[in-house]
Parts: sequence; structure tokens; C-alpha cells
Amino acid sequence: MATTDKGSGPVILFTHEGIAYEYLDSLGVGPHGEALMRARQRTHDSALEEVIVKHLALPPGKLPAQTLRIRARLEEEAQLAGYLRHRALVRVLLKHETADGLYTVRELVRGPTLDELVTLALEREENFSEAFILHVGAELASALAHVHTREDEHGKPLGIVHRNITLSSIVFTWRGGVKLADFSLAYSNLSGRRTSTKREPRGPLFFTAPETLFDGEAEARSDLFALGLVLLELATGRHLYDPPHKNPRDVEETLSARERRRVQGAVQAATEAGYDASTRQALWGAAAFTREEVARAADGLSAPLKALLDRLLRRAPEERFQTAAELEEALRARLAVVGPYDGAAAIAELRKAVADAGEALVAYEVTPGLLSPTPEHVSRDASTR
Repeated sequence: MATTDKGSGPVILFTHEGIAYEYLDSLGVGPHGEALMRARQRTHDSALEEVIVKHLALPPGKLPAQTLRIRARLEEEAQLAGYLRHRALVRVLLKHETADGLYTVRELVRGPTLDELVTLALEREENFSEAFILHVGAELASALAHVHTREDEHGKPLGIVHRNITLSSIVFTWRGGVKLADFSLAYSNLSGRRTSTKREPRGPLFFTAPETLFDGEAEARSDLFALGLVLLELATGRHLYDPPHKNPRDVEETLSARERRRVQGAVQAATEAGYDASTRQALWGAAAFTREEVARAADGLSAPLKALLDRLLRRAPEERFQTAAELEEALRARLAVVGPYDGAAAIAELRKAVADAGEALVAYEVTPGLLSPTPEHVSRDASTR
């Protein structure tokens, strides 16, 4: 997989167009089984940017079907990156193949994930402001408007659906913007893409629209529903699919026989895919949530923000916002009312939240993404504007 310079020098994963990629540490395993690593770009005499590297080993001989599937997904993710250029998207920089492996490289964005921000709000017992939620939501809606409307070289719509919009796939940058990462589960109309017949849920179950969970249908409006779940939890710390006042048996009694069979099939698929009991329980919550429960989950928010979340989280796609551009316009219109508010204001609010949490951050070992970067790291990070 890698070469080692003489002596105890750096481990070089590969070299691409005169830039060496030095292994720093392992980040575990990706969603398809590929290795994830943090690496540093190097020239002969200088250390450059840190990046995230995905690696798939390609042993000699005929490759197993699973390896071929992973390879196809990594190649498709790299190919899609050629069509995606937006300030709120993490960039895939390149694909490189060696005799024994396939590598893809994406930028490393410094900052907390939205999952960390939810943890921070819970620890300090104070939610982020409505303006902060609207700012994050508008930036993500802008990114999705870009993603959903991409066309290929011949003007054919690519039909990209992200399918992995979660708290952990979104980073708040220390420039005051957000970055949506990881198109490894994306659907698209790219020519030559491999379709999988493996029956298992697509995307993390807690952030997947009902039509995808139970019917296997994913479209742009499914991404908007997922974004609604993200914004709801960021705003309140609550999740629509996991209401504390319900259990699966109560939910099951509210469903018809046909609906119960659909959920039981999804639960079986989730079990076979290795999901735990909490995510299987979330399927029952996804099957039976009501608009009243959306309102209950959004309790404490302003009426206009509750109305935005209510429309995002409709069970029927035709009742939601129909495009990400329409959603962005609505979020920015509300932000203009509660503002002025921009990236600098978002950074100031986050810094205050971190300072207020203080000892709780240390006691609970909240991850380092919440720590302010050095000026050097801020200057290196990709701009969000």
C-alpha cells in the first residue's frame, strides 16, 4: 500500500503529479469497507496540506464481487466530483491508481460536525439561535440546489441525490460556513454506473426519508426531508424518529396490516445489514410520525421556523418544498427578518457556546473539532465564499 523513505522517514502512500501523499494516521473504515486515512501532501522539501485519503486494496488476479462494488462506488464519487463546485461542498481532489490499490483524495475541513454542535448545545443546556439554524440551513440548501441541478457535458441532468445528509456528514467551518461531505452513497444518472441489487437501507436510518426507507425511492425531495431532520435536531436536540413518548409496540398498533409488513421488511433488512436495536426502532418511528409530532418536536421554536420545518418534514414528497432553491429562498427570507446575521456572527456565536460549555467540554471529552484552529490552519482551510 505504501513505501517508506530510507531510515525512519515518512510512509508515502503514493505520488501524483509530483506531490507525495504521506500517511499520518488511520481514520477507520468507510461506508463501503474502504480504508480511511489522514495524509499530508509533500514536495521534496516542503510539507503542504493535510487531506483525507480513501484506499481500496486491489490484489492481483480476479477481484471479488464486493471489491468490484467498492471500486465502482469510489470511482463514481470521484467522477461526480468533476461536476460539483460549490462553497458548501467538500471537494474530492483526485483519483489515483497503483498496481495494488485505488486511492481517492478529498480536502480536510477543520471544524466541528453538526453532531458535535448538538452535543455542545445539550451539554450547555442552551440551543443555538434561530439565526444560526437558518444560516446553516440556507448554506446547505444552496449546496443541494447546485447538486440537484447538475448536468453532464451533453446537457443531460445527472439526477444526483446525496442520500447521506446527516449531522456527522456536515462540518461547520471556522470561516463561518458549512461543508457537506461524502457522496459515497449518492445516486446519479452517470453513464456506466453500477446498480446494486443488495437489499439494505440506503443512508443512515435516522436521517433517511420514509419513501426511501420503505419503498427504496430516493429523489431530490428526499434529500430535503433529510435536511429537515438535521435542522430539527440542531435546533432542539430532538429527533423525529425517536420520540420518547412512544415505543414500537404502540406504533405498530396504529398501522394497517400492509404498513406493518412494509416496516417489518425494512426492519429485517436493517437487521441483516448489521444495524442495532436503536436504529431498528427508528424505523417504526419513521413509519408512523404525524404532523402533530413534528410540531411537538419543534416545541419552543418560533412559529415561522416551526412552519418551515413542518413543510420540510411532510410524509408525502409533493407536500414538501419542491426544490432546494425554493427552500433556500424561504430560509434566507426568514433570516433577513431575524438578522442581520452572517458567517462572522455564526463564528462568534459558536465561540461563545464553547466558552460557556467550558468544563463540560473537558469532562465529557468532546472532540477537538470544537477547538479553535491556529491562524495557520484558518489560512489553509478552503474558503466558504
